[in-house]
This record gives sequence, C-alpha cells and structure tokens, in this order.
Amino acid sequence: MTGILQAIRQGACFMTDGPALLLQAFGGGGDQDNWHHSGSRLKKITRLKVAARSSQEFTALKNIKLLTAGEGELGRERVIFSHDLEPASYDYQAEIDFLPEKRNGYIRAEVTTKTGRTALSNPIWFLI
Repeated sequence: MTGILQAIRQGACFMTDGPALLLQAFGGGGDQDNWHHSGSRLKKITRLKVAARSSQEFTALKNIKLLTAGEGELGRERVIFSHDLEPASYDYQAEIDFLPEKRNGYIRAEVTTKTGRTALSNPIWFLI
C-alpha cells in the first residue's frame, strides 16, 4: 500500500476507464539524462515514449494524442501529436522527438478506444 500512495503523490500514475497508458520523457540534463515517468519535473527533454494497450472488453485503440501547454495557459492545450490507429489495434508504442518551447510547461498523453473509453496521463513538467 505504501508504494501505491507514493506513486500517486509523485504523479506516477494515470486515470482510465479502460485502456492502459504510459508516458515517459528522456532528459533531465547532464548526469540526470534518463527515462522519466509522468509526474516528473525536468530541465531538459529531448524524446518522448508513449505506449497504450487495450483489450476486447474495452475495445481496440482509436486515437492517441500528446498535448502541451505553457505556464499560465490553463485550458489552452495544443495537440502536438495525434495518431489514428487504423486498422484497429490493441497495442501502440512510439518514440517521438520533443523540444519544448523556451518556457515552463507540461506535456501529457490521452488515448481513446473505439467505444470512447479513455486514459489520461499525468503531465511531465518541463522547467526551462
């Protein structure tokens, strides 16, 4: 139970009513360059890794998106990556180059299934 509570406090979790979702960022700066999970706060990000999985119960994946916003832009997210999965797929993985704008902000992921089930990642914060 302690590990679960710690993961929630650190933001290393996601919300879902069906599919699973993983967002990671490569960066950190200097000796900290490594893959970091959602909830992380990084000074440098160069790549993103996103993975999603669904099942027959929740239906196949339909779309995956990466969204970003800068500090003070609440409600004004921009979609920087969107991929429709055709033909239907239950698994998706991608690595994407990402250079944040020169200001503080965040990146997060969303995945939706054919029946509208959704998973939302916690953000990864970049502190430029």
